[in-house]
Amino acid sequence: MEKRLELTAPVRMFAASAILAASPVLAQTFFGSVVGTVTDPLAASIAHARVTLTNAGTNEVKSAMSDQSGNYRFLDLIPGTYKLDVEMAGFRHSTKDEIRVLVQASVRVDVQMEVGDIGQTVEVSAQTLALQTETARSAKQSRAGTSRTCH
Repeated sequence: MEKRLELTAPVRMFAASAILAASPVLAQTFFGSVVGTVTDPLAASIAHARVTLTNAGTNEVKSAMSDQSGNYRFLDLIPGTYKLDVEMAGFRHSTKDEIRVLVQASVRVDVQMEVGDIGQTVEVSAQTLALQTETARSAKQSRAGTSRTCH
């Protein structure tokens, strides 16, 4: 019985080593995210705004509320094209189309609400920048190979 325990210990150590060595591979993700801040025309944050994200390819809908700082986030999104809708009483409905979510990228979509009736809609179709969170540079800057220093 003592010999069996001696054989089991090396096997256990090998198995544990194999699991630990593979963990960086298992940590890789194939999803992206959309994050942003909802503000009013004076750049003050808007808490409790209803934020809805719709996958244009699958029509899957996810909803969230902006927090006390006006921030919202949608994590673990399937790469694709999305539409973002933001609603808050006293402000016009805001829509942003053509938001492209890429693998392992976080897309920042800040929304500045306009004062008005909730029945009014503001539509924005614009390119968004994917952030490379490891370097805090936008994908556009990274591709161009340029960087700026602000003083």
